[in-house]
Amino acid sequence: MRDTGEIDIEVMPQLATAISDRWPISVLPARDELFSSWLHRIAFAHGLSPRHFGYALGLESQNWSAHLSNMAPAHLFKLLNRQTGVTVLRMTAMTIGIENWLPMALPMRWRVTNRNRATWLQFCPHCLCEDQEPYFRRRWRRATFIMCPDHNRGLVDRCPNCRSGIRSSDQGTVLPLHFCAECRFDLRGAKGLATNYRTRTSCELIDALVAMESACGIFGTSALASLIQALPSLQRRATEANFISLSTNARLRCLGNLEVKLNKYLATDPEPAIAARRRSMIAAVRPLQSHQPLVRPRASSPIGEPKTSLRKPSDKNAQQLDLSTLISTYHAMIARRFAKISA
Repeated sequence: MRDTGEIDIEVMPQLATAISDRWPISVLPARDELFSSWLHRIAFAHGLSPRHFGYALGLESQNWSAHLSNMAPAHLFKLLNRQTGVTVLRMTAMTIGIENWLPMALPMRWRVTNRNRATWLQFCPHCLCEDQEPYFRRRWRRATFIMCPDHNRGLVDRCPNCRSGIRSSDQGTVLPLHFCAECRFDLRGAKGLATNYRTRTSCELIDALVAMESACGIFGTSALASLIQALPSLQRRATEANFISLSTNARLRCLGNLEVKLNKYLATDPEPAIAARRRSMIAAVRPLQSHQPLVRPRASSPIGEPKTSLRKPSDKNAQQLDLSTLISTYHAMIARRFAKISA
């Protein structure tokens, strides 16, 4: 213990020898977990602060794990594979550097004084509350993923108590990652931002298009990224700001204040073939925007069969239309269309 009263925690040589083959506590990656989030949970499970864990891994820079979430060096993957048993392929999938939507990633920024500037990570406090062990998702790094589809609330990118960005890798104390590194506020107590119907449908549209074009491998060659980045110039009070550089709250306000019809604006592209494909994508997204089922029931039934109910689906059913279902439905729709043309 130092004179200041601070407690140093370090791995003793005997312990390092005893656990050289495998760390004693197994921490499995969660679904869609961000690489840095997994590293923090490993540190906490072994009684180490993220800062001390970074030192143990030879990574002493501030917010070291935030940078690793983009792409980690091969030697670190090998070390973690040896100590945890998690495969290199699985760890690589927890980073975002391999994603086609990487141009939509939030800037690596955590110390901000301007409330309208983006930080590097967003989160849904309601998701954190429901987690058995809270963790940060990969999709929360994407600037177009602004609203949680499970809770219909906008994401949060700052501690509501001290207004600082997420800096859990800079913690010098042993705390779960869902506590603010600056003031120790439990981020599960934050309130997701309320959104109106127009803003929610706009959020769904832009993120679905980014995910679809990324899945099809055309996002890097299309004009979609430029169109989204220029959205602030289409507000009632136009600005030259880049959409990705805006805070979560500012991005939500931007989508609510647009002076154009978003689906028509996003349907344009210098390449005619890509523009045609995107119009098909927008048509596929439309059922999700209106909170209708992807397959509508028939209006009438043959004689002798019970009529299908046309009751409007509940919000709970609408929320179950996840993006993977939407993308697979889109591909099926395109396949049927080409089959008719070739027939």
